[in-house]
Amino acid sequence: MPPHCFQKINRDEQISISKTCVVSGVTDTAYFFWILSQLLFNTLVPHGWNLSPSCIFYGALDRDGHTSTVSYSAEKKIAAHKLIGKISYGIMPLVFVTGYLVIRHTYYANLNRYTDNGTAGTPSLNSEEILTKAAASIDIGLIYFIWLVTFYLLAVINRKKVLFHATYMFTAILTILGPTVDRLIYNLTHALTLDYNFLAQNAVLIFIVLLLFSLSIYQKLNGYSVKPIGVALGIYCIGIGMFFSLPHTLIWRSFVELIL
Repeated sequence: MPPHCFQKINRDEQISISKTCVVSGVTDTAYFFWILSQLLFNTLVPHGWNLSPSCIFYGALDRDGHTSTVSYSAEKKIAAHKLIGKISYGIMPLVFVTGYLVIRHTYYANLNRYTDNGTAGTPSLNSEEILTKAAASIDIGLIYFIWLVTFYLLAVINRKKVLFHATYMFTAILTILGPTVDRLIYNLTHALTLDYNFLAQNAVLIFIVLLLFSLSIYQKLNGYSVKPIGVALGIYCIGIGMFFSLPHTLIWRSFVELIL
């Protein structure tokens, strides 16, 4: 919940809202890490079928990135995964459309709010500044959305290359960290009256980069191709560079106006 939402409520209500948001964030984060544990076991650990307590997504990999010989039970899980993948072809477009509409709504809601603030007597901005501020207000949400679409499409395109498919699907799942752990960190710092500083604001991005970098080292040391994880890490770094350099520029504003 953004800071301005707390301005007109008393301290007890603030604490109640913060506790509710923290519980919600913990639930979302726990669900994310459950998914993450399954992906780590089933996509990134050799012979993951035997190591994971709940094998769902992928078969074991040999060092060339191909599916190795697996048991009949594992073959059934692979078949189930293929079925889930086909179902996702219908679900994910709905997710993309919904995400796009949410971002679009947020952009225009902020645009109207900044315009109304100017007419209500607060220090006014000119039309160019209002457009720039509204575009900057959706920066990280739009970047996470672009990451999700990009990695999911790469996973679909490379669905017959197990290591590539698994890596891109894993990085797509990582985008869930944005709206879950970011929210949890913000509400924890607010509830505990801590400073929401640079490290707190960017903890998720730092974690993702370190995780992918560590994964690339692991794959290199174990003889796997580092091309897919290298591509994924590069895409994340480009997005992070955009987040820190573009939001308050004419380039970003023009990009947002073009797609929204």
